[in-house]
Amino acid sequence: GRLDEQLAALDPGGRYADFEQHVIGEDCAIVSQDDDINLVFSNSRTWAMMAYRGTLQGPGVISVVDAGTWGHRTRIGAAPAITLDPAQRPVVVYQDSTNNDLRMNLLTSSGWLESSAVIADDGAVGFSNSIVIDGTSAIIGTVRVRTVAGARERSTVELHSVDLTQY
Repeated sequence: GRLDEQLAALDPGGRYADFEQHVIGEDCAIVSQDDDINLVFSNSRTWAMMAYRGTLQGPGVISVVDAGTWGHRTRIGAAPAITLDPAQRPVVVYQDSTNNDLRMNLLTSSGWLESSAVIADDGAVGFSNSIVIDGTSAIIGTVRVRTVAGARERSTVELHSVDLTQY
């Protein structure tokens, strides 16, 4: 089916489609419009961020949003948030939990961007994410975790604006 064809080119060993053997959905986010859903979720065997697009009852297509760095153990896809841009493309923000970076990816007519956009990568950022669209910009809310002397927490909320017309 469509699932096998989509994932076989990325992983001939079948790890991405082996849902009976590993945990998925530890982190997930969903957006729906006109009976179609776009669901993004973490995959705890491959440590990748994946997506399902289709109807609630199926059929649908599963794809890899961000595989991380192939050959390295990375955890991609924590704290996801998803929305649709004006062209009805899913736009997702999430944390690269290996590096504590805030990333963004979007679904184009040829698939998810091959390289996700790194929105912020200095310090521990990418927690409790949210995203809204304002015209052609994605406005991203995130939490940066910080501590000060005595291990007192001084986390901050940050806003980032990304022009989606560049994608």
